[in-house]
Amino acid sequence: MKKLLSVIVLLIIFTTGLSAQTTYTLPTATVAGKSGGVISKDTLINAGKLECSDPGFVIKSFTLTIEVPPDLVSITSKTPEFTEIMKGYLAGAKAGQKIFFEDIKATNAEGKTYNLAVMSFKLQ
Repeated sequence: MKKLLSVIVLLIIFTTGLSAQTTYTLPTATVAGKSGGVISKDTLINAGKLECSDPGFVIKSFTLTIEVPPDLVSITSKTPEFTEIMKGYLAGAKAGQKIFFEDIKATNAEGKTYNLAVMSFKLQ
């Protein structure tokens, strides 16, 4: 009976260990050190790119969505830097307009790509 109980305990420990997964928090994308909230147009334009809170990750692409009343305009960059078209829309933006950074993809040192959280800003 002791032997059977020992085998069962070992099986439980073994199978629990196999199903355990390592979890960690994904990094945050930032613009000028901010990941959301209120930001000035000049700060946004001067930043010129997205960065990652974890230096082990590199931003690979993102989509900027900006309110251009009555519509929303979305532009994609295949680098961490703002495209010229993005800079043009940002230059013409007014206080109170909302800016969203979506579909933010970052790659770690092993080459695995992750989707990072959406950032939203309101221009001051």
